This record gives sequence, structure tokens and C-alpha cells, in this order.
Amino acid sequence: MSRFALPRSASAWREAVLTAVVYFVCASAALQLTRFDGGVAIVWPAGAVLFAKLAATPRRRWIGITLACVPAGLLTSFLFGLQGVVSVPLPLVCIAEAYAAAWLVKRLFPRFGRFQSVPEVACFLAVAGVLVPAGSAFFGALCALVARGIPYGLAWRDWYAGHALGMVAFAPPLLLTFRGQTRQWLASAGASRLGEAVGLLVLVTAASLLTFGQNRIPLVMVPFLPMIAATVRLGRFGAVASILILLTIGLSFSLAGYGPTTMLHVSMALKLQVLQIYFASIVLILLPLAAELRTRRRMLDRLRAVEALHRLVLDRTSDIIIRLGLDGTLRYASPATERVWGYRPEELIGGVMFHLVSPEDLPGVLDARRRALANSDETAIAEYRVIRKDGAMVWVESHMRATIDDDGRVRAPSASCAR
Repeated sequence: MSRFALPRSASAWREAVLTAVVYFVCASAALQLTRFDGGVAIVWPAGAVLFAKLAATPRRRWIGITLACVPAGLLTSFLFGLQGVVSVPLPLVCIAEAYAAAWLVKRLFPRFGRFQSVPEVACFLAVAGVLVPAGSAFFGALCALVARGIPYGLAWRDWYAGHALGMVAFAPPLLLTFRGQTRQWLASAGASRLGEAVGLLVLVTAASLLTFGQNRIPLVMVPFLPMIAATVRLGRFGAVASILILLTIGLSFSLAGYGPTTMLHVSMALKLQVLQIYFASIVLILLPLAAELRTRRRMLDRLRAVEALHRLVLDRTSDIIIRLGLDGTLRYASPATERVWGYRPEELIGGVMFHLVSPEDLPGVLDARRRALANSDETAIAEYRVIRKDGAMVWVESHMRATIDDDGRVRAPSASCAR
């Protein structure tokens, strides 16, 4: 069976047609609203739509989705784009750009699509935000030069900026939405979690409206605080939802003549490029932050599982496990102390272990402890008597070993005592 095939089921055809419709709407809006002086579109979300859909879909359905977008792109070009001989190759370059970005990022990172790690985010930025748009800009600028005589360097810059920033700003929230991550989060969240999400997203909306609903004070940093709070508390869902809110409000108000960009005394094209840089900067902050937080949460979950297993082993073992501070203070004692020495662990913690050692045997214990602290790779062994709670003596064989911190410094000795 071929890896790539045309859609055969009705649902696959509907998916392809729906993607084409969305692609047509986004491309038409970009060409009508963000083309200035007959140049290329300054904002290009259509490429992000096709890229995100392909990245969220099995490869066997890519051909059908891509082919469905071809007539949509051609129709958009004939109606609103550059006229003449470039009206056919130009939309094909746009569609090829999205396909190439999806293919290459999947090739380099097969499990791409979840933004769960910093390497995954970095791969997306390198491919979809730098490499592929820079390549497509060579062809796009050439078409603009042929059709309208626009200087090649200027057309290349505008094409690259619009397509790269559009991909970085719009693709991540679209991709996570297409993959159903938002729906899954909403389905798994409890009532209190949903209430917290609503509250945080309301703050993001209010901050976005405050920033873009007026053009007197440049409050570009105001949305950052609630967006970061939403990302920290809600994870990827908070990051994606916050980005979508900011994109919707920011782009709508900016095109209507409001927001911080209106205070820039430059052309509208440059204002929109600055706006996209602002959006892309927020994406570059929130997505790696969400990925790093997810990685740390997964590590914390694994540590908790290991700790639970560790405690289970210590609770079941017949040997006494103790951990001392550098000053000899007992930091931890396993439950076996009550059976062997007569002391409950909570009675010993905070006290000095050496007070339990027979005075005649104490020098040998201190010498073994010094050897363990001097060489973290060495296990020092000592035999000595411990004074039980009832006053009786019990002989133990103790294996001592130092623990070290992340910088390689000795922190405290641990010991296993067996009768």
C-alpha cells in the first residue's frame, strides 16, 4: 500500500475540504488586509493553517489535504493576489512552503506536535521560523519582482518576515487545537481547575483589551504577567489559550487603527511586521516555558514514585537505615529502630546519634565516619555497641557512606546497621 494516498472516506474528504476553506479564508483576509502598495502580504496565517493541519494528521492523508488547498490558493491569487504570469506559481510556492515545513520538522522530530520539550520547540523554530520561509522567500520575491517590479531585496524581506513570523505566531496554537489537546484538557479538568482557567483567561483578555483598545499609552508588557501566570498554572492549555486571545484581540484592533503600533510613525506594513515580532516573541517565551514546566512536572512525578518505592523498601527491611547531618544530628531513621533498639524513629530524629554508641566503641565509629566523609566512593565499616532504650547493649555492624550534592560536595553520611 502506498504511504501517501488520496482520501477515500467521506470524513477524509470533509477534512480536506474544510482545511481548504479555512486556508482560502485566511489567505483572502491576508491579501485584502495586509497588502500595501501592491506588494506581498505582510501577515500570512494561511501557511500556519496548512502546516498545523498536516503536522496533526497522519502522513497518508497529506496529499489529499494539500491538493484540496491548491484550488483554494489559486482562487485567492486570481481574486486578490498579484495578477499576471505569477498568479499560478505564487500560491503553489505558499502551499509547498507549508508542506515542506511539515515534512522536514516531522523528519527531524518524528513525535513533533505536542510542544512537550525545549528541543521540540527549537526544532519547530529552526525549520518553520527560519529555514523553510527563507527558502520560499527567494521564489516569492522573484514573483513579486516579475509581476510588479518590486525590488527583490524588499520583497524578500517582506515575504520572509510575514511567512516566518506568521508561522511562529499562529502555528503552535492551531496545531495543539487540531490535535485535540485543548479538548482533552477541558475534558480532564475538574470544576475548580476550570474556574481557575476562566479567571486567568479573563485577566488575559482584560490585559489584551487594555493594551490594544487604546492608542495613547504603550502598555505592551501588561499582557505578559497574566499570560505567564496562565502558562504556569494551566500548562500548554494556558499558553495556547492566552496566545489565541492575544492574537485575536491584537490583530483585530491593530487593523482597526488602535493599539501600540499606531504610535509608530512608519508605514502600515512595518507596523504589522512589528506587531508580528511582538506576537512571535510571546510565543517564544510561553511555549518553551510550558515545555520546561511539563518536563519538570514529569521529573517530579518520577521522583515521587521513586520516593514511594524507596520508603516501601525501607519500611520492609530488617536492617536499620539512618542518615546523619554533618554535625551528627539524626535526619532520618527507618522503622526497624523500634524493633532492634526500642526507639521509635520520631524519638531519634533531631538527636545526636553518637549518644547511643557505647563510649568504649565511639572512637572507632568516629574514625569510620571520617573515612566515609573523606572519600565519597568508599564504604566504611565499623562494629560497635548501641545502647538500647531499656539500657541493654546490642552489637551492630554499620556500613557508612557519604552522600554528595549536585556540585560534588559531601553533605552527610548515611549508614546501614545490621545485628
